Amino acid sequence: MSHRRAELYSYDFCDVDHPAALLDALRRFYTSGLFTDVALQCGESGQVFHCHKALLSARSSYFKVMFTADMRERSNSVIKLTGVDSGVLDALVNYVYTAQLSITQSNVQSLLEAADLLQFLSVKQACEEFLVRLLDVDNCLGMHAFAELHLCAGLEREARRVMLSRFTELIQQEEFLELDPGKMSSVLAAQNLTVQRDDVLIDAVAKWVTHDLDNRVHCSAELLHSIHLELDEIYFKATLEVHRRCLLNSEDIFKSMIVQALRSNGKDLSASRKMSSSMYIIGGYYCSCSIASHDIFWKIIFQVRNEHWTSINELLTHIPLTELSATSWVGHQQMEFAQLS
Repeated sequence: MSHRRAELYSYDFCDVDHPAALLDALRRFYTSGLFTDVALQCGESGQVFHCHKALLSARSSYFKVMFTADMRERSNSVIKLTGVDSGVLDALVNYVYTAQLSITQSNVQSLLEAADLLQFLSVKQACEEFLVRLLDVDNCLGMHAFAELHLCAGLEREARRVMLSRFTELIQQEEFLELDPGKMSSVLAAQNLTVQRDDVLIDAVAKWVTHDLDNRVHCSAELLHSIHLELDEIYFKATLEVHRRCLLNSEDIFKSMIVQALRSNGKDLSASRKMSSSMYIIGGYYCSCSIASHDIFWKIIFQVRNEHWTSINELLTHIPLTELSATSWVGHQQMEFAQLS
């Protein structure tokens, strides 16, 4: 009977220290050059890193394809990597064997570029998140271009948010003057572009165009259309041509031309884009020593542009205020409400 019990008894052992111990052993194999089967050579410096194909393939789809597909490098013992700095390659190889990486302001862009090239996706993501934390108005244009180049969707989105929300500061940056026409038009046409005064948009166009007048003057009308200014185009283009022949290079002259073109069309600066930003206040709570406390079912709106409060329809049902969400669509006066539970 006891012998049968011994046969039925089992125990599933799991060594929780195994992953760390295995990684530590592999790191020691790497530092001592034991069992290595491939060498990575930095194209610029010629420095060589002796590694294990299996580990490189486990962390990088770039190396996995290289070592498994029918490629010349599959049978090569030395792989030459061009366009990767030796310090960056050293950091990435050490990451493979230690799961650790030091990201700093001085190396983050180089690390992301190499991680993108060699398909170390977790490193690329970590670098992208690091760059998002560094975003400011003085670097958002460069960051946006960098994000587009390396397909960093999160960084691209956050950089664009800074560009649009701090546009008045943005046009004071040197990088703003170097924007290409396509991106300039895209920024000006964005519906969530934030400006407190309409003439900021004209300032932006004038500053950008007059920075390189000969090559940008033909973009003027299109950019002004992007900010929804209704110009007398015939008058504007004729005046622009006269001033261009007179070597126009002044922002003030350029802005005065725009204003004159507006007036000749019976328009003024107030005809441009109007801000639609609003603040909604939903519900409330009344508390008094003499009167019983109770919920207040308000729904009021504050229009940022004219600093005006408006009372809108009272809530139809008594929904617990802690379980309420609201959505307002740009360009519509309607709000949608939903109970979250």
